Amino acid sequence: MDIQGDIDTELRKYFKKPAYFPSREYLLQIVIWLFDFILFFVSIYIAYRLRYHVVDIFQWFGFSTIQIPHLEFPYRTELYIRYSILFSIIMSLTFIHFKLYLPRKYTSRIDDVFNIAKSAVVGTVLTLGIVFLVKWHVLSRLVIVLSGFTTFFVLSTWRLLLKSVNAQLLKRGIGTDKIFIYGAGEAGQLLLSQYRLLTPFGSSIVGFLDDNPKKVGKMIEGLPVLATDNIEKLCKKYDVRTVILAMPSAPSKRKLEIILYLRNHNIDFRIMPDVLDIITHRVSPERVGSITLFRLIDQPLTPPWRLLKRIIDIVLSIVIFMTLLPLLILIAIIIKSTSRGPIIFKQDRIGEKGKCFTIYKFRTMYVGSEKRHEDLRPISKSDGPLLVLPDDPRLTPVGKFLRRISLDELPQLVNVIKGDMSLVGPRPLMPSEIKKYKNWHLKRLTVPQGMTGLWQVSGRAAIPFDQMVKLDIYYVENWSLLLDLKIFLLTIPSVISMRGAY
Repeated sequence: MDIQGDIDTELRKYFKKPAYFPSREYLLQIVIWLFDFILFFVSIYIAYRLRYHVVDIFQWFGFSTIQIPHLEFPYRTELYIRYSILFSIIMSLTFIHFKLYLPRKYTSRIDDVFNIAKSAVVGTVLTLGIVFLVKWHVLSRLVIVLSGFTTFFVLSTWRLLLKSVNAQLLKRGIGTDKIFIYGAGEAGQLLLSQYRLLTPFGSSIVGFLDDNPKKVGKMIEGLPVLATDNIEKLCKKYDVRTVILAMPSAPSKRKLEIILYLRNHNIDFRIMPDVLDIITHRVSPERVGSITLFRLIDQPLTPPWRLLKRIIDIVLSIVIFMTLLPLLILIAIIIKSTSRGPIIFKQDRIGEKGKCFTIYKFRTMYVGSEKRHEDLRPISKSDGPLLVLPDDPRLTPVGKFLRRISLDELPQLVNVIKGDMSLVGPRPLMPSEIKKYKNWHLKRLTVPQGMTGLWQVSGRAAIPFDQMVKLDIYYVENWSLLLDLKIFLLTIPSVISMRGAY
C-alpha cells in the first residue's frame, strides 16, 4: 500500500506547488549580510590604521600618536581581533534591528543611508558599553568611535553601489519580480503610478485583475485588465510572484475569499490599508512611495528561525535522551517482561507538508490491538477523527500507566534527532485521519510536528477537537522561541496533573 501516495493525493489541493519562492529573497539577504560582515572588519581595519598611522590628522586634534611598540604587537593584535569579532556581531544585530535585511524592502537611498547611520551610532555605543564592562582598558576608545564612522561610510558606499548595480540590472529586465494589482479602480491605478514613479526598484506591474466583467479586456496605462476565474493559471502564464489587493470598495466577504484563495495556492500577496479591517494576522508594512502596503505574516517560522529551532531540537533531544537513558532501559525491561511483543511500537504518521514518517513509541497495547481501531470508534469520546477512549481495552496494565504520564512518548526523541519531528509543535496525524480533516484543519501541517504542543498543555483529550485544531493553528500563526519555551516548561506540570490523559 502506497501510504505516501495516498497522502499526497489528499493534500495536493491544500499544499499546491508555490507560485512564489521566498527562498530566493532569503538567499539574497544572506549574501548581503555576509558582505556586510566582511565590510565591518574592513571598517575596523581602516579605523585602526587611522588611529595609529595617520599621525598628522590626530595631532591637529590633540590626540596621542605614539606607535605600538613591536613587543606589544602580538598582544594588541589578539585584543583587536577579539574586538573586531565583537563589533561585527553587534553591528550585524543592529542592522537586523533597523530592518536592513528585510526581503523586498522598498526603500529609497536616503532611507537606507539614514538606517545605516542609526545602526552605526547604536552599535558604537553598545560596543563602548561592553568594552567598559569587560575591562578591555588597553583598547583604544578612539578606535571604537572611528569604527562607527568608518562603518557608516563604508557600508553606505557599499549599499548605494549595490542599489545602482541593481537598478542597471533591472533596466535590462534581470531579477525583476512581476506583480498583479487586484483591482483596476482608482486605488489600483494610484498604486501603479507610485510603482512607475519609483522604477526601477525590483518589481514591475504586468497587469490588473478585476471582478467587474465590464473592465475585463480593457487597457489601463498600457496594461491589460484580466478576469479572476483562475488566478493561479494567470500567475504561471505571466510568471507573476505577487498579487497586491487594491480594492477598498469590495465587500468584506469577497476580500476574504480572495485572501483565502491566494493563501491556499501559496501566492504571495500584499494588502493596501483599506482592507486591514478584515485581517487578524500580524502584518509587516512596506512602503511604495507615499503608499503603505501590508504583507500578512502568515507563518513567523521563517527559514532562519526554522534553522535555529532545528539546532535547539537536536541539542536538547540528545541531552534529554542521555539523561533519561537509565529510565528508558528500565521501561524497556518492564514492557518486555510483562507482555508479549516488541518493546517499541512503530506507526506511520503524517509530518510537515504531508510527508509520511515512522513514529516510535513504547508499546502500550497488546499485540494486534491496532486492528480494532475502527471497531472502537463508535465509543470514542472525541467529537473529531481522533480516537479517545478513557478505558481503552487494548492497553496493557503497564501501558495504561505509561500513557497516563506520557512516558510512552519518550522514544520520539529519536524522531526529533532524525528530523521527523520537533520537540514542540502540533501532534502528527495518522494517515487514516487525513480524509476526515476539513481544509482549514490542514494548516497545522505547515510547521514541524512535535512531541508536545499547545493542545497537550491545555488539557489534551479533554479539549473538543475543533478547539484542539484552533490551538494548533494559533501556534502556527504566532510561533516564537518564547512560545516554544513556555509550552516546553508547561509540559512537565501538565503530565504530572494527568489532566485529559487516557
